[in-house]
Amino acid sequence: MKPHPDVMAWLYAVRLASRPGWRWEIGRLDAPAYADALRRAGLDVREVIVIRDIPTDRAIDPPGTFGFVCRGWGQWTYDPAAECWRAPDEPMTRPPGAPVPVAAIEATFGIPELGRLPITLTAGNGVCSFDASELHDPFRDMVAWLENVADGRFARLTIDIDCLWIQCHVLPADDGSLVRFLVDVDERGIARDEIVDIDVLVPRRALVESIYAPLMRFWEGRDLRRAWEEEWCPPGDRPEEEWDKPYRLRSERLDRLIGRG
Repeated sequence: MKPHPDVMAWLYAVRLASRPGWRWEIGRLDAPAYADALRRAGLDVREVIVIRDIPTDRAIDPPGTFGFVCRGWGQWTYDPAAECWRAPDEPMTRPPGAPVPVAAIEATFGIPELGRLPITLTAGNGVCSFDASELHDPFRDMVAWLENVADGRFARLTIDIDCLWIQCHVLPADDGSLVRFLVDVDERGIARDEIVDIDVLVPRRALVESIYAPLMRFWEGRDLRRAWEEEWCPPGDRPEEEWDKPYRLRSERLDRLIGRG
């Protein structure tokens, strides 16, 4: 079966019964035909999903990691320890290290300036400070990530800072009452040689509350409202209701979990 005439190929995520995670492959058949072809070749295929179309020839760099879509595509990430890709709600292999137990995370959000909004996460002896970019506004993704964490998933948040990637991982811990919260900075976009800024053990609910509550206080505060149009979200082609105030970010699910306010 031939691809759409405007599409040269598709990038697929393929899950095999005999391998952890997902493999990324490029194929010129559509998804059902590609899955059938893999099975006829003797592979134990469980699932094939489309990551994106590829309208032009693209190099694969480094081999197998597909850096041209790596960190910035749909919260997928490469797991070098397991040599596979991980879906957005699938945790990475737990790295070595001795995470520090903490009661909560300290999250602070600064007033934006010229499309840059400072965020600082502090936990234990670790600190990660960065400027969120209005070009890749991370806040809806952040709330969705917190909802997934609150629901018991080992979710991951990737924040694109103009080709610098901040990743917040929630991983299983030996103590089932805790989760491992790890924040790394990836300057290359291929999940190798990251700088780990935070590595702690924290109660799941405390992790969610200690990020969500200060985010809501900041997001609904007067300082952001005053800076909204000039410094963070100029009207442009935005919906009219978003011109003069921050868009709605509250989560009813998280409000029920931790109490609104």
